Amino acid sequence: MNENFDECMKELVELSNQKRVITSKCQQTSTKLLRLTEPDDLKEFYRRVELLRVHLWRRPLRSTWDLERALHSFWSELRKETYGKNWSLEEEGILFYRFVKRWGMEVDAASAAFEKLTMSGYRGDDSWSDLIDAAPLLGHRIMSSLKLENVVYETEEEVTNDFRTHCVLMQRATPYESELTEVAKNADHMVNAVFHGENYLYSEMQDFALKAFGWTAHKLEDE
Repeated sequence: MNENFDECMKELVELSNQKRVITSKCQQTSTKLLRLTEPDDLKEFYRRVELLRVHLWRRPLRSTWDLERALHSFWSELRKETYGKNWSLEEEGILFYRFVKRWGMEVDAASAAFEKLTMSGYRGDDSWSDLIDAAPLLGHRIMSSLKLENVVYETEEEVTNDFRTHCVLMQRATPYESELTEVAKNADHMVNAVFHGENYLYSEMQDFALKAFGWTAHKLEDE
C-alpha cells in the first residue's frame, strides 16, 4: 500500500463518519420541521391525492408502486403549480411537508375509523400499518364517510368495493383515460396495493420530503 492510498482511506473514513452524523441530524430536524409545519387545506390535500394517484398508476410494481419515481414526478408537478404564483422559496421548501403533514393526520383518523369496521380477515401489525398508512388514497368521499359518527360502512369489504368503483371513475375523469380493460386492471391494482400491499407509504413520504427540501435548500442559502 502506498502513502496516497492510506491518506485516501483515512479521509474517506472521516467523511463517512461526518456524513453519518449529518444524516442523523438532518432526519431529526426534518421530523421537527414536519411537526411544526401547517398542513395542507383538506380539500386541496385530496385534490393532490388524486394527482398522486395518477403518478402511482404510471409506476406500478407487482403489488405496490415504484414510490421513489412516483413521488418525484408528483412533487415536480406540484412545483409547476407554484409557477407564476409569487411563492417564496420558504413556501416551496415546505410544499411537500405540508402534504405529508395532512397525510399523517388522515392516517390517524383512518386508524380510528377502521377499528370500527368488521375486517375481512386477521391482520398482523405490519399488514394493519400498511393499510392505514395508505388509507388517504381512498379519496376524500370515502375517508369523510369513514370519519362520520353515523355508520356508512360496516365492513372492510364494503369499503373495498366502493374504492374499486372510485378508482374506475377517477380514471374516467382524468386526461389519462385508458381502454376499459386497462381501467379495470389499474383499479384492481390500486385496490390490492392499498389493502394488501407492503407500501411503507407514509414513511417513504417523510423521507422524500427531506430530499425535496434538499433540492431547494441551496436556493434558500443563496438568498
